[in-house]
Amino acid sequence: MAKDLVLTAAHCLKVDDTGVYTVVFPESDSDKLRVITEFQKVREDSLAFFPNFDLAWIKLVGEAPEPYRPAAILGNSSAIVPQNALTLVGAANDTPCHPTDAVCRMVKLGMRLTSTWSSPHLINLAVVDSIRPTDNSGTCPGDSGGPAFIHYQGQDVVYGVVAGKDPIFTGGIATSCGSPTSVLTRVGEYQDWIEETSGRSLNVIDPSSQKLSVDFLSSTLSDEIPYTQWQDWFTKPMPNDSAWATVHKLLEQIVLEYKESIDPKEIPTIFQSGGTEWIDKITTLRSLTLGFPDQSVAIEDLRPLIALKNLNDLTFLARAYKGMNVLEVLPALQTLSIVGRVVPRQDQGLFTWNRLNVPSLETLRLSQIMPSQLITLDWSKLPKLKTLVVSAPLHKVGISWLKSEGLTNLETLQIQELSCDIAVWPTVALPKLKSLNLRSTAGLTESEIACLRWDLMPNLSEISVQGYRIDSASFAAKLPKNLGYQIKTPTP
Repeated sequence: MAKDLVLTAAHCLKVDDTGVYTVVFPESDSDKLRVITEFQKVREDSLAFFPNFDLAWIKLVGEAPEPYRPAAILGNSSAIVPQNALTLVGAANDTPCHPTDAVCRMVKLGMRLTSTWSSPHLINLAVVDSIRPTDNSGTCPGDSGGPAFIHYQGQDVVYGVVAGKDPIFTGGIATSCGSPTSVLTRVGEYQDWIEETSGRSLNVIDPSSQKLSVDFLSSTLSDEIPYTQWQDWFTKPMPNDSAWATVHKLLEQIVLEYKESIDPKEIPTIFQSGGTEWIDKITTLRSLTLGFPDQSVAIEDLRPLIALKNLNDLTFLARAYKGMNVLEVLPALQTLSIVGRVVPRQDQGLFTWNRLNVPSLETLRLSQIMPSQLITLDWSKLPKLKTLVVSAPLHKVGISWLKSEGLTNLETLQIQELSCDIAVWPTVALPKLKSLNLRSTAGLTESEIACLRWDLMPNLSEISVQGYRIDSASFAAKLPKNLGYQIKTPTP
């Protein structure tokens, strides 16, 4: 975009250290590589907004080598209507552009503009399809951040930057590498942000009269924005609202729920209108997963969940949460799963375990957690809890945090790496407990489960002990007769 400035997709810059990145110029005869001195994303939390705001600039150490020249940008991208032809440039599948590769073959891909979007939830985006709609005619992950050119006023200018695939535009399915549909970030309206933050001037053809303001793009997330009714979360959200990612995830879930009964081409209208036409469908959601598998993005603000009156099954993959008390007013919530360490930072209003209050909850699944986080759980706030599962903890799980007086309705208990840190457990009878599953991948000894009082579990009918180093015969002899035969030779 300038002699030392490159545009790319924000999601390509996952690490803050500039030293891990190298820019490859494959068409240069010998001087192919440049390290970078700095970069900036439109938003640091850009992944929470994907595919929105997926843009960043990179500043090189020195200028780009010959024969590279700065490309011109189409400022007024809204002037381009669907069916116009575009050309994407990226790396061929068989020659990834890694700095150690001797050959990096660039290819051009003919595309056709199918739709453009600009709304509270789809900001300055475009959708393109390959002119050869076959299984290997579209973009792949390595193409993210590549340019999309259009021939305009007699020259090739940059129309957009490749963001990638998104289920919003692919009929509810995140399509595979090479599939024909891709999402672009339209670049021209970002002119002011690029020039002001990078200190470089761009060659802009036909500047836009509706550029995105720097204040709008750089606004800090806030949870102080007032809402008078829950529908406002979906009809009036703005990018400076901390609930953005939560609302977006809810709308994506609606796509997945109804993808079999609606025309895929209608799906983006859910986001175009901010969900106005889908308010009733939002209330019908019965299951929801919030967050991202690698926990790289936190979905913190849970207040919009108040709309989900029929929500039965909720999974958290993010690390920290605001508005946890909304769970108290979800009358149908019966299963809650929390995967990954949740950081309790009470000074910032984030989720603390002693605030977990879900009167309707029947199943609680906790995975990859710190046992110290569980000490503050108030089991009396979960009066209907029947099933408790703790898997893959980061350390041994002391049984003292299981206050048995608050678990009298428990029917199934599954715990990995259970360890007796008190002399006796349970301290009161658990008359409804029928199934107990204990597992250790750390090879804990029999002494770690010696505190268990079998007489206080009178209706226990199923038991499994795996991975603990026990003497099967002697351990089975301590159990009630109906349980002893279930003890098998342990796994070393």
